[in-house]
Amino acid sequence: MDMNPVFPSEIIKQSVESHFSRFNTKTNLLYIVVVTFFIGAVISLFLIKTEISVQSRGIIRSSAESVPVNSPVVAEIIKSSVNENMHVQKGDTLLQLKCGKLDKQILLLKNLIAVPFL
Repeated sequence: MDMNPVFPSEIIKQSVESHFSRFNTKTNLLYIVVVTFFIGAVISLFLIKTEISVQSRGIIRSSAESVPVNSPVVAEIIKSSVNENMHVQKGDTLLQLKCGKLDKQILLLKNLIAVPFL
């Protein structure tokens, strides 16, 4: 028994059902790609590490970050009164220095000043 279609093929090709069947697979693929990318981005937030540096007035400082302390003279450190993560104020004595060569130069200059010029 041969069945004749109810609608001609031209009408079926232009129907909404035909349109959805042709473009639904592309839409589903796009949806899956976007959702996969979004889920991957959210998961990567926990895997990606970045260094954060905060500059302030000496209150918050990383223990791994070195802070240089400069001296205007070359000297030997006699006493250090600084501990790790210790809060210091401007003017606090951090180190006591022994300037042997500088002391000798000062003594020599004082002796030169004390000797009267002829």
